Amino acid sequence: MKQLAYLTLLTSLFVNLVGFSLAFSKTYSGYIEKSNQTYYVIKNNTKLELQFSDANMGKVLQKLTNKDYISVDANLLPFEEGKKNNRALLVSSINYVGLNEMIGFWKDKNGLCYYFVGFTTIKVFIPSPQVKCHPRSIPEINRMAVASYNYFINPDDDAWTMLISNEKVQYLAELTSISSTKKNLVMYNAEDGKKLPEVHLYKAAP
Repeated sequence: MKQLAYLTLLTSLFVNLVGFSLAFSKTYSGYIEKSNQTYYVIKNNTKLELQFSDANMGKVLQKLTNKDYISVDANLLPFEEGKKNNRALLVSSINYVGLNEMIGFWKDKNGLCYYFVGFTTIKVFIPSPQVKCHPRSIPEINRMAVASYNYFINPDDDAWTMLISNEKVQYLAELTSISSTKKNLVMYNAEDGKKLPEVHLYKAAP
């Protein structure tokens, strides 16, 4: 992507994440469920159908699967009597998505471990004989002073665009799925758009 496009995207992402929304809309988030070509967001036993003010925006859902996550700004549509699933959201914007497939432990070719804790946090560290890149090491990892980042995934054509940041640094990345066990991150410095070395992730053995 061009530097200007990345800087524009960065600004847009930050605006969304601090709670900007269209008038009268609220933020809704939860897990995705697909049923008969209809998509729902589920949280705390509440199931809401997702509808979109822009049809192109709705195409994002075609890239998501059950147990993926989504955060949207939307209006709750009026109750429709007689419909089995009668509560729906009219989505005005997508804040970010979470890919269930990413959660867990990944390694790069240099041996670094990337622990995707959930849909918005990554912990990065160098494995050791005492602390391995494995779920069994989670108690030790949680006590370690590891590099921790917030991350948010947004759809961008054929790739996913990621914003990765902490209090010291900000990166943008294009996330490409090679397979369920291989991912590629094309990294950029968010401040100047300069391209950084690519990161090739491999799912760590369970």
